[in-house]
Amino acid sequence: MSFDANGFLLPEMGGWAQTQDELRDWLALARDTNTAAMSVLYGVGPPKGSNAKLLASVFFGRALQSYQGAVLLAERGMVADARTLVRSCLESAIAIAGLAHDAAFVEDLVDSYERHRWGMGNALLNSPGSLTELGEEGAKEVRGALAEIAAEYGGKPPTINWEEVATRVGMSQLYLSVYRRASSDGAHATIESIARHAVVDDQFEIERLVFEPSSRDLASSLSGLVSAMLCAIEALAGIYDAEDLRSKALEHADRWRKLEAELQRLSDTG
Repeated sequence: MSFDANGFLLPEMGGWAQTQDELRDWLALARDTNTAAMSVLYGVGPPKGSNAKLLASVFFGRALQSYQGAVLLAERGMVADARTLVRSCLESAIAIAGLAHDAAFVEDLVDSYERHRWGMGNALLNSPGSLTELGEEGAKEVRGALAEIAAEYGGKPPTINWEEVATRVGMSQLYLSVYRRASSDGAHATIESIARHAVVDDQFEIERLVFEPSSRDLASSLSGLVSAMLCAIEALAGIYDAEDLRSKALEHADRWRKLEAELQRLSDTG
């Protein structure tokens, strides 16, 4: 079996990142933080009587699954795909922090869901192909649902501005440095993201295409990932008013700060 034949599905690729000296400490921290997060996940069973606590717990599970997926992809050197899940993890962490900051954020999440239904319903009705598939009865049901939403909200429902939420909960720097950057160079089909798959010369001519594991941006991606998870644990601790949960975040925060300082030093020195 070879990479040329199997690509990233080659079983041996699961340990690729551990062979890169600059990633070993970050991977060890990511794994240790995961252990702490797993203990938090199973330490906060579904609460009763608080929608904010319930949603925060569910979002924590979502954040942790994205977190673990990002680590698995990072271990194979799949940078862009790992960054996509880093972004997902951070979005869930921001949502938990939003719930911790104000329990009324539950209503914002509901409104955003209704906005999604509104958009999907109108898209179905405005697409000739979809309208044909729906048939007369299906289209009637969609129009009825849209009428109910419009009656409740007086028109189009509001949606969530994640940058605004991040700013409100003190996570604006993470939003800008991790979420926005991962959107452009990982999650979406952009010139920046496809640049990972080509080598260009001084004249910006493509010399060759690239399909291989890469350590470029992996350390910074793991840094953003761990930071997002620590914020998620901290926010969940705030909602539950649980000092034992908060300690789970703090026990790894110092390691993160030291590794991040070294990462910034290496970046500054080129």
